[in-house]
Amino acid sequence: MNFSDKDIDWEAWYNQNKGVIPDEYKADFEDNIVLLQFLFSVYFKIMQRLSPELKQLMFSQFPVIESERRPVVVEFIDKFIHSVGTKMLFKLNGLIEGQKNGVNIREKYHQFDQWLILYGRPPKLKQIEDSDRTRARYKKMSNSQWETYKSVKNEQLLLFFNWKERRKTEFINILQNILFEDYKDLEDLNADELIIYAVIIYEEYNYYLMVCERIELFIDCGFPEEEIYLSDQAFLEKYEKLNPEIKANAVKLRHRRIAGEKI
Repeated sequence: MNFSDKDIDWEAWYNQNKGVIPDEYKADFEDNIVLLQFLFSVYFKIMQRLSPELKQLMFSQFPVIESERRPVVVEFIDKFIHSVGTKMLFKLNGLIEGQKNGVNIREKYHQFDQWLILYGRPPKLKQIEDSDRTRARYKKMSNSQWETYKSVKNEQLLLFFNWKERRKTEFINILQNILFEDYKDLEDLNADELIIYAVIIYEEYNYYLMVCERIELFIDCGFPEEEIYLSDQAFLEKYEKLNPEIKANAVKLRHRRIAGEKI
């Protein structure tokens, strides 16, 4: 077997070589053939392609992250982007192995019916409707004030919706282009399993988005580099204590980015 091949069939390799493998190691190999096959035929190959592409996407979507030069922060960013995809791939492997073992998706996942609605349909833009005018904060508006408010607010909502969905689509397209090229077992998922596949993909996007937005906020607010490794709770506590002007400026920067500025 040529170990320079991209795909290594570890079960075939073991069967070919078990006669020369010391007895004390055989049990470990036999217990972990499926994991070894996944790691060397799927995981490492996908991560090798995925990390550089996601890094470029991150720099495109969050230009301020690319501009960061402080060593500790740069180290954190690099570790983070190389972690994106790991949990997803192990969950997808569990989904595929479950399929092979006859796992009933609807029995395993009690939230399946909710996920079917949430992930089985395209996202819908929510806008201000005339029925919303009954709310107390709108009742004092004149008809012309209401129409102006509704028009401006809906334009803002549409801008944010398109911005948010475009960024999510860019991320998911990168994932799916690589996954369906290098993880052929995904092609055998049935309709129910594809809903769980969608849940796993969206969970990975939310992880990517959450950490990128935290790094962006960290930079915008001028946190010292040694605090990049703070826990989420510790970071939020320090953020809440910042000067209101610093926080207001970070909000303004975010609004400018949504409006299309590459900052």
